[in-house]
Amino acid sequence: EEFEPTFIEHYTTGLCQKMGLPHFHKDSTECGLSFLRILQAEQLDYTQSFIRLQNKEYKALRDDCLDIRQFDAFLTQYQNIREYQDIDELDANMQQVNPIYILRNHMAQRAIEAAERDDFSEVDRLFKLLNHPYTKQSDLEKPEDLGPLPSDVPDVAVSCSS
Repeated sequence: EEFEPTFIEHYTTGLCQKMGLPHFHKDSTECGLSFLRILQAEQLDYTQSFIRLQNKEYKALRDDCLDIRQFDAFLTQYQNIREYQDIDELDANMQQVNPIYILRNHMAQRAIEAAERDDFSEVDRLFKLLNHPYTKQSDLEKPEDLGPLPSDVPDVAVSCSS
């Protein structure tokens, strides 16, 4: 009986933080859910989309969408909600909850394959990179670390037992 309202409260608070929206604003939750619907409908990368939103790369997000009207409506609502807020504080919150780096299957598979050849350099690199997922680490990152599976890399399924 108490789980659902508590869960919803924590979920919507977290979503608002990820989006740089004030949780107390009456339209923030709907705006956040609208963004999630866009990500689902457009099959956009979850992590990269939040990073683009955080970095205010609105054109890049828009260019990835087929339904431009839906995105434009979301962006208008998003910017209207943020207009009279403490943007620096909201943006700082975003940077604390939106990881730049997450472990993706192709990254894990590459590290596993190298380790099977007794080359642990990729395991070490990923360990260092993922130990600070919210901090840009240009010296450690590879282009394929920053987004969905590159088109030239075969799709692999990596299990927890891998």
